[in-house]
Amino acid sequence: MTDKLFLEGIEVFAHGGISEGERAIGQHYRIDVTLELDLDTVARTDRLEDAVSYVDIDAAVRQAMTAADFHLLETATERVAQSVLRVTGAEAVTVRLRKLLPPLPGVAASGVEMRRRR
Repeated sequence: MTDKLFLEGIEVFAHGGISEGERAIGQHYRIDVTLELDLDTVARTDRLEDAVSYVDIDAAVRQAMTAADFHLLETATERVAQSVLRVTGAEAVTVRLRKLLPPLPGVAASGVEMRRRR
C-alpha cells in the first residue's frame, strides 16, 4: 500500500514566462505537492524523526522555483518534482503548479500537473 502526504497552496513569487518582460516582472505561483511513500513507521511511532519534514519539502519547492528563471511551466514543474524527490524518501511525487493571473484575458490561472517516480 502506498500512502500519500501532501502540501497544498505553497505560494511562491518567481520569474517565469515566454517574454523577457514577463520574466523580468515575475509572477505569483501556487504549488501543490503530493508524495507517495510508506507512512507505516511514522504512524506507529509518532516520532518526528521518522517523518518526512514538511519544512524540507517547502524549502525544496521554493528553491526549485527561484533558483533560475524559466520559460515554461513544464520546466518549472519538472524542477520542483525532481527537487522534492531528492530531499525525501518518496517513491513518487505529483506536482500541480499554477501560474496565477497568466497574461490571458479572463483566465484566473494556468498550470501543469506532473507525476514523477524515483
